[in-house]
Amino acid sequence: MSTFESDTLDLYEAIDAFVQRGVDAPRDDEEFGALALRCFEMQFKYNEPYGHYCRLRGITPEAISQWEEIPPMPAIGFKELELRCFPVEEVVRVFRTGGTSGAGKRGQVFLNEKGLSYVKTAHEWVCKEYLMPDCDSMDLLLMVPPPHVIPDILMAFGVVVTARYIGSRENEFFIGKDGLRVDALIDCLRKAESAGQPIALIGPTQVAYGRLYETLTERGIRFSLAEGSRVFDAGGMKSGGLRLMSREEYLQRTEELLGIPSHFAVNVLGMTEVTSIFFDNTIRNYHHGKQRPRCKAHYPWTRTMAIDPETHARLPTGMVSQLVHYDLMNLGTVVAVRTDDFGYEQDGGFEIVGRALGATPKGCALSMHELVTTAEGARDG
Repeated sequence: MSTFESDTLDLYEAIDAFVQRGVDAPRDDEEFGALALRCFEMQFKYNEPYGHYCRLRGITPEAISQWEEIPPMPAIGFKELELRCFPVEEVVRVFRTGGTSGAGKRGQVFLNEKGLSYVKTAHEWVCKEYLMPDCDSMDLLLMVPPPHVIPDILMAFGVVVTARYIGSRENEFFIGKDGLRVDALIDCLRKAESAGQPIALIGPTQVAYGRLYETLTERGIRFSLAEGSRVFDAGGMKSGGLRLMSREEYLQRTEELLGIPSHFAVNVLGMTEVTSIFFDNTIRNYHHGKQRPRCKAHYPWTRTMAIDPETHARLPTGMVSQLVHYDLMNLGTVVAVRTDDFGYEQDGGFEIVGRALGATPKGCALSMHELVTTAEGARDG
């Protein structure tokens, strides 16, 4: 056992207890703040590159008293630094950001056993709370490659964990060596429609849904999937070389082509650098009869705020700027991550409106795009 692990046993236990209260636990800013500051103290001590970064900014654990003062590590830091608190011997998994082509440096996130268990927590019961609060399981159509194809991409790993937890049949992947298996996907949709069986689709917004919807439109195919069917998309609205589909168009085409209303469409925000995954609150709101605006929901153990890029000060609710995520499940790396996403806080959560100028598309979506287009190019060539 490393010194970091022995020094944080009680902190891990406190975070575990905090998380296990569930997503509906009352928001406790005082306890969250105390735990976040304890995380910062440990990370300042054991995460050498992060500690150096904080010293350059003149910030130490003794100098701050509020969680909002914890210096967020810019996401680009994961490309340049090994941001871990534990020795390399305790690394059990490494996930990487960016594309599959090898062009450009990719960010790396190192996980120990506890960090990997938190990743699984985020993709299991937390995921179910927002994707399937109204049922135990459902057939899932996975519009992603098998994880052995892109083993270091968190989205591929996470989808499999989620499917094992809430899926009702053996996983079937619809992105393979020949790209998106659109004919097989359409066949499964036909069978589900004929059987009157609710079904769920999971995949990157542009790479999977964009291609599926273009094919359905070209062939004049429309489905009326059973009530309760739903779609989960990730990767944002970057086109990745495809025709750009806006969020509004995506929701409209989902209803027109699949018969799935917008309140059963959930956008999933995942960052390799942040353990927790953020989900649209739409299905959960509908299930509980709540009339709330669509947004990414906060958890008791996370906070997301928009900051002034120059002063790093927190901005008022509704003001659009750069987003910072604070996640207690990031104890083994850095608790605060400054993203390239621009958005705003709102009651109960936050929303994203775009990416910083010059920022690359989300790494997972970029990897999926490169995989599909490379496969299809090889097939057509």
